[in-house]
Amino acid sequence: MEENIKPVGKTKVIAVDGGGSRCRMALVGEGLDLRVELGAANATSDFDGALATCREGLAQLASQAGMPQEDLRPLPAYFGLAGICDADQAQRFAAALPLDHARVEEDRAAAVTGALGLDDGAVMHAGTGSFVALRRGNALHCVGGWGPKLGDEGSAHWVGREILRAGLALSDGLWPASTLGQSVLDRFGGASGAITFASEATPGDIAALAPLLLEHSADPQTQDILTRAASYFADTLTTLGWQGEAICPTGGLASHLGAFLPTPMQAALRPAKAAPLEGAILLARRWAEELCP
Repeated sequence: MEENIKPVGKTKVIAVDGGGSRCRMALVGEGLDLRVELGAANATSDFDGALATCREGLAQLASQAGMPQEDLRPLPAYFGLAGICDADQAQRFAAALPLDHARVEEDRAAAVTGALGLDDGAVMHAGTGSFVALRRGNALHCVGGWGPKLGDEGSAHWVGREILRAGLALSDGLWPASTLGQSVLDRFGGASGAITFASEATPGDIAALAPLLLEHSADPQTQDILTRAASYFADTLTTLGWQGEAICPTGGLASHLGAFLPTPMQAALRPAKAAPLEGAILLARRWAEELCP
C-alpha cells in the first residue's frame, strides 16, 4: 500500500506527472488538494499533444478551484513529463505554458521521489515506458527511459510488442501451441491484421495489450516474455552496482515481474512510498522554495 508522503505547505503549487498513457495533475496548498487525470503527455512522441493535455489539465484545475485560469499563472509549477530529453526541449515546453514559473523535467525524478521519498534505494519502473534508478545519498543514477523506438525495455509497450510478435511466431509455426499467440491472431484477424494494427497504433495502444499476459499467465510465451522483461531490470540493477538496497517496482507492469527476478532481488522488493504525482508535489514544493527562499 502506498504511504502518504505529501508535503505540508501553505503556498499553492501545481504538480504534473505526465506519462505515455496518462497525465495526472494536482493543485495543492492553502487548503486545496485538487487532482485531475487526462490522456497521454509525451513530449517527444507528440509535443503539441502533450502541451494540449497539460493546458486542458490546468483549465480543469482552475475550474475545480473556482478561480480564473489566469490566477494559476504566478504559481510555482513542476512538470515531470515523459519524453523530455534535454534542457532546450524542456525550456520550449515551459515557454508554451500559460504559467510564469514552470519547471519542466523528464518524468523519472518525480517517479523516484514518489517511490523512495528521501531514502536510498532502487526503482524499477515498468509503465508504458521503463527506466531503472539507484539512489545512494545525494547521488541518483537513472538509466533507460529512451522511448518506444530506441528503448523502454521491459515496459508495457515492449511487452505489447512482444505479444504481437508471439502471434506472428505462432503463425510462422515457431511455437507448437500458444493460447497467447492464438489470442493475438484471433483479436486482429490473423497476422496481417496484427501488422496493420502495429503500423497504426500509438505506444499507448500497444502498451494496452499487456494485460493479455494475465489472461494467459500459464502460456509458455507469456512466461518467456516476463522472464526476458525481468532479466532486463535485474541485469541493469546489477550493472548500476545494486548491493541489496530496497527495490521499489512502479508502473502498472512492474509488480508482475517480481516473481521472475533473482531471489535476492525478490527479497529486496518494497512497495513504493507514494505515486509519482506525490513525488512531483514534493519537487514542486522544492521549486517554490527556490523561487522564494
